Amino acid sequence: MPTDEQLYSRYLKGDLEALDELIIRHQEGLTWFLYGIVKNQDDAQDLMMDSFAVLISKKIKFSNISSFKTWLYGIGRNLAMKHIRKCSRISTVADISDDNRNTMLDELANVCTENDLLSEFIRKEEYSSLYDALESLKDEYRMVLYLKYFEQMETEQIAKVLKKTSKQVYNLIARAREQLREQLQDCSE
Repeated sequence: MPTDEQLYSRYLKGDLEALDELIIRHQEGLTWFLYGIVKNQDDAQDLMMDSFAVLISKKIKFSNISSFKTWLYGIGRNLAMKHIRKCSRISTVADISDDNRNTMLDELANVCTENDLLSEFIRKEEYSSLYDALESLKDEYRMVLYLKYFEQMETEQIAKVLKKTSKQVYNLIARAREQLREQLQDCSE
């Protein structure tokens, strides 16, 4: 199975199936991560597609300083923060023509809806109390726990995504775990 970095390299060389594979691999996790920031499923889905649109429209060279996943989540986080600051939908590809942007976003939407694992994931009853507890956490705690446990990122990767030091991330994880533990205990009582 090719790595994300290999797939992105193939995409840059014109292999559109490689892009489809990257989207399939990361759409669910990235959408959940973005949902934790913007607290709106439609906006999170749009921002996920916008994150991939940035890669498509600008064909950015990947520097291998971090993993592709860390890099992609960083792009998504930046878009989400920009979205929050502006409090309106953001077009991340405003510098390309409307026809090209619409075609590109239509293609992304087709890939994403064919493999809409997010709605299945949300519906699983066994996760409802965990997600309720996560939802009650501060944004920063929710993001760090999501990246650590759902996306299985290392502390250094999380630090890059959240633009914090490794020590800050380590401390955030510890405080977030404690707060989540308290929330889960409150839910079970």
